[in-house]
Amino acid sequence: MEKLKVAIADDNDMMLKMLDDIVESDEDLNVIGMAKDGEEAYELIRDKQPDVVLLDVIMPKVDGLGVLHRVREDAAIKKTPCFIMVSAAGGEQVTEDAFALGADYYIMKPFDKNAVLFPARDLIFFGAAWGGRTERKRARRWRRKFPTSWPWRRM
Repeated sequence: MEKLKVAIADDNDMMLKMLDDIVESDEDLNVIGMAKDGEEAYELIRDKQPDVVLLDVIMPKVDGLGVLHRVREDAAIKKTPCFIMVSAAGGEQVTEDAFALGADYYIMKPFDKNAVLFPARDLIFFGAAWGGRTERKRARRWRRKFPTSWPWRRM
């Protein structure tokens, strides 16, 4: 199976390094680029077409929600990546806005390694990162129906 291409966007150097280490520790994931602000993140997504984006909500220039909106509106981006939002800001409205704009997951800082790898594994298991929006919707419905039956929780 081909490795899942992951882009990481966070304005904190330590967080970028930690997320990079976490992703690279998984044999099915490969970091293809990192961005330190929302503008760089948007360009990275346009240029490299990642399967998954780990995206901070609060960043300079353009915030994570702005990146989600730009990607959603950009007709040049043929395959919308899966978005895993990573943030210290967990207000209900911000979370709802992120999901409304197309986020697939929302992870609160601080987190452990598995908080990042479980959603990525979920995307691999369901093939959602390769299948586009329709497959992701199908995967979300399945997860709601069977929330505790994820196979990697048994590992």
